[in-house]
Amino acid sequence: MDYKVKHRDNTLSIKKEGAIYTVNDVEKEVSISWLKTNEIGHLMIDNKQYAIQILKIEGKEVKLRINGKQTQMQLSDPIDQLLQNLGLDKLMNKGISQVKSPMPGLVLKVLVSNGQEVKKGDALLILEAMKMENVIKSPTDGVIKQIHIKERDALEKNKLMIDFA
Repeated sequence: MDYKVKHRDNTLSIKKEGAIYTVNDVEKEVSISWLKTNEIGHLMIDNKQYAIQILKIEGKEVKLRINGKQTQMQLSDPIDQLLQNLGLDKLMNKGISQVKSPMPGLVLKVLVSNGQEVKKGDALLILEAMKMENVIKSPTDGVIKQIHIKERDALEKNKLMIDFA
């Protein structure tokens, strides 16, 4: 898995394959041990030890205390990075009235219905593209006004899929 961690003005690229971690293309020896609640633990990176405490997790933002100093990090996983690469991260603003296909693909499953109330982040449908199943999520809170697609539809990029009321 490939992750990005933004801390202050730095962005780290972290890859994990089995027990091997690569940080900004440099292999690191990493071990993490958690005490009872999984909120307090020890992090060892290349034989340097850090005392860590998870203070708060809100969405993809994590507030930590590392060696007694409080800090905040923004995490992004492969799905977040795909959305950003496709320009869909900009759709997450309020006032969204439509959801269009981010890429050509095949509708595998429609998970909502007309008139249904959805919250931001709720799964709307599953779109198969580039041999991957992509869960298309609601960019906003709202009510589904009209669904313009059905299962097994082949879509072109920017095809209107869903209107919000």
